[in-house]
Amino acid sequence: MRQVVKDLEYLRKTELLIAESMNFLLEKNNMTKKNKQNKLKEFILRNINSTKTFIEKLNRKEDEMIQEIDFEKKKLALSKKIEKVNDEIQIKIKEEINTVDKKIEKIENIALNTNNTLNHLLEVTGFTYEDDEFADGKMYFFNDNTKNLITIDVSLTTDSLTLINSPENLSPLGGFCRISEDKIFLHSGYRGGSYTNSIFIVDLKQGIAEKRESFKLGFLGSCSRFKNNVYAFGGHDGSAPSTACRKFDLNSDTWQSIQNLPISTHCNSTAILDDNIFIAGFNIDSVYTYNISNNSYSNIGSFQSHWNKILCKASKKIYLFENNKLHESTDDNPKKFSVINSSTGVSNNYLISFTTRFKNDLYFVLNNKSIYKINILTKVINLVRSVTQ
Repeated sequence: MRQVVKDLEYLRKTELLIAESMNFLLEKNNMTKKNKQNKLKEFILRNINSTKTFIEKLNRKEDEMIQEIDFEKKKLALSKKIEKVNDEIQIKIKEEINTVDKKIEKIENIALNTNNTLNHLLEVTGFTYEDDEFADGKMYFFNDNTKNLITIDVSLTTDSLTLINSPENLSPLGGFCRISEDKIFLHSGYRGGSYTNSIFIVDLKQGIAEKRESFKLGFLGSCSRFKNNVYAFGGHDGSAPSTACRKFDLNSDTWQSIQNLPISTHCNSTAILDDNIFIAGFNIDSVYTYNISNNSYSNIGSFQSHWNKILCKASKKIYLFENNKLHESTDDNPKKFSVINSSTGVSNNYLISFTTRFKNDLYFVLNNKSIYKINILTKVINLVRSVTQ
């Protein structure tokens, strides 16, 4: 704007100059007395003979001034438009933030309602999940006297075979348990027609079986992991069932003594609830519990001897399959069982892998390569399929 004012002043001076020029033309005597003329008159004399050029300069100056004024108007209009657009953008941002906040609040309410509904369902059904380790629906075993590991993923219809890097062939007829998400523990067993006392930790991710210190338990002595120890119970040493029990310290890779079973047993199955390990064997008519804290045993129930038994756990419950029946531990006392199914259809065979859980079902695989499941909520038992490898 200062420039506009300056230009207006310039026009005013020019008008005065023209008026002075007109007066100057009337003063003929002054035309010859250049030494007495002031600066204004000298300027008139310089331009008197080129009036066209002089007028053109004035016109150009006028155009420049008009353009300058027009530019300032456009600049002001543009500034107002930008300000308006910024205001609109801020309004839109606030609206979007408000919309997102409402959606987040809605999601949080849905999550809260879902959680409340789930908690109510769990309260009504007694269904819990937090105590079930490795609930990924996978089971593993080796084909006898091979290095071929069979992986059963119960969410799939086919099973996979992996060649494990092992110093010895392995067997499904020993003790087994899962010690981490990607490692399993194998000990002893019956391999290729003879008993073995080989101990291995199999790294499922690396595909490697590493040998550990041996403890001969022989044919189907069961295993269970509690914290940093693997507990092994009984088995068959080739001549008779055994009472021998040990625990393997996973930190030191050494076997340590625990109390032996009060009765010899083989083809065993185990399950852990709190600090008690439940033990069921083929040739005995009771289930034994080993209390880890007290290093002592107690026996519970009366079941069919010389019948394969399968123990598994889910949601603070112990389940026992035996003699075509399914027993479930009671709510008030987990060391008491009641029959909840008297015709399971489960064949009289022994386990070749640890049991696993997937969603609301418990799965197990027997030595006849049959895969079964029990629904934790309905207690319905089904033969799922046969192993495909």
